[in-house]
Amino acid sequence: MIVVEYRNNLQLIQDNKQLMQETVIRTLKKNAEEALQGYPTSIETVNKQWKELPLDFTLYYSGEHFYPFRFSGETTGKKSVLWESYDNFQAIDITTNEQTVMRLKALKEIDALLNHQSLNTNQKTKLNSIVKSYFDLVENYPLSPLEETISGLRFLNLGDNTRWGHMLVNTYLITGTSQFSPLFDYLFTQNQAFTREDLQYSIKNISILLERNNLRTEWFNQASNYLLKKSSSKIPNLLSNALHIERNTLIMSLSPSLMIKIPFKLEYELKRVLKQLQSQAILNNNDDIIIKKNNIINILPIDSLSFTIHRELWEKQQTSQKNYFIVKLTLSSFFVISLFAIIYNIYSQQRRHLKYINLRENFINLVSHELKTPLASIRLMVETLQKRYQRQLDLKNYPYKIVGEVDRLSLMVDNLLSMNRIKSGEVELSIEALNLQQLVTQVTQRFNEDSSINLHCHYELPKDYLVYADVMLLELVITNLFSNAIKYSQHEKTIITIKNKINSSAFFISDNACGISRKNWQLVFDDFFREKNKLAAKGSGVGLSVCKMILRLHNGNITIESSNTNPKEQTGTTWKIELPTVDINHREL
Repeated sequence: MIVVEYRNNLQLIQDNKQLMQETVIRTLKKNAEEALQGYPTSIETVNKQWKELPLDFTLYYSGEHFYPFRFSGETTGKKSVLWESYDNFQAIDITTNEQTVMRLKALKEIDALLNHQSLNTNQKTKLNSIVKSYFDLVENYPLSPLEETISGLRFLNLGDNTRWGHMLVNTYLITGTSQFSPLFDYLFTQNQAFTREDLQYSIKNISILLERNNLRTEWFNQASNYLLKKSSSKIPNLLSNALHIERNTLIMSLSPSLMIKIPFKLEYELKRVLKQLQSQAILNNNDDIIIKKNNIINILPIDSLSFTIHRELWEKQQTSQKNYFIVKLTLSSFFVISLFAIIYNIYSQQRRHLKYINLRENFINLVSHELKTPLASIRLMVETLQKRYQRQLDLKNYPYKIVGEVDRLSLMVDNLLSMNRIKSGEVELSIEALNLQQLVTQVTQRFNEDSSINLHCHYELPKDYLVYADVMLLELVITNLFSNAIKYSQHEKTIITIKNKINSSAFFISDNACGISRKNWQLVFDDFFREKNKLAAKGSGVGLSVCKMILRLHNGNITIESSNTNPKEQTGTTWKIELPTVDINHREL
């Protein structure tokens, strides 16, 4: 009852916290929705208003960056030869179309008139006529976006001492007319045929013209910087009409193909929410809202934001409830602890009993199954061998398979007997100096007597490298490790490497088997443990446990130094085997 009451009181405080979290989220969402008002929500609106839009507003269409506009032409390549044509008023490419020739002719005539120091009445009239003809060509015979940009810039820069009126420059660069598009449109929205050099040269010329005619340059300079930036990273797939936060931006997916971003500093907005709730007396002046760092780094829905609300009222309530609980709990603790101790003792005994029963049953089932499997295989192969012999057929490799199954059965029996002898304390060690390379060579030759086994052993240790151990038991350790390497190998041949470290009593055995998950590096040495993978059925779960027991008898140890579970690589598990250095009389050196 005491605990239930305490939990109920804490739950009331927690419910109050949750309600306050929801209030903060609702207020933040309302502020976010207000911040989105005034921004365009369609491609059509952006296409109409893009010259007046703020550059901190971003729009994505069909998973691609749409606004602020980005350069979509060639990132490499030289400046177009068209620039040289318009500089010299002469077509360089013999394939230049007639419209280009007419445009160059008009520009050349205008330039010739403007080069006069002063124009008489007839020359001014002629200049006006040619300029009108030039714009007739612009309106009626449009060229490619790149050539229109080059032609327009050449026109606006004609005459060394003559400047066109700022109204004309503004119209040609920015606003355009109902008959022709301004150069801004070509530069920002139709730059696919530009090279990066064309774009940079155009930006430089337009910037000079804007400054010369006292036209706005701030928006153009910023927009040009955005234009030259690389495309942004892949756009995340967000739910429609859901508000998301990423760093200092607010993201809203208006449809599966349309998404917008606007500036929205989360920390500042939460401070703003805090002041709003304080002004409404929902929070006190000493309260605070603290955002967690991962909300600033990751893209998160506003509903999923994690933040902490610090309230003195909650802290006082929690402290009061805790003290009240401690006082009541202390009065009844003696009786409760005694009861728990009795229950725990009974439970522990029952659990140990069940564990013993389960272990015994698992052992019996495992041994029965593992003994039956090779015996059944041997029986079947012997029967097959007998029939083929009677019919005078080729015996194939059945004798080798029978030997392999017998070896497998023999190894399992050796492991089980060794486990039982070690656990019962019946093992007496006979320590002697052993040449490790000779011992491993003997084990390798024994395995390779089976034609189905392709075992290769490499040595990276001195030929006279000695270890001190019981030869029968150490041979069983090496046999188990080799057997596991063969069973769990996914390659045509099993490769094992033996090496040692200088000034160390440890040596290492590396294989190219399937590897062991890191979480199981300790568990594989437990009795009857088998890792859950597609090859686990091959093992009995006894071999590595026996290896651990044998090495502990020698005051040594076996551990996994490294293991690679990637089947595409030729590296598997490296076993570290430590044996103390002793002399023939079993004395530690």
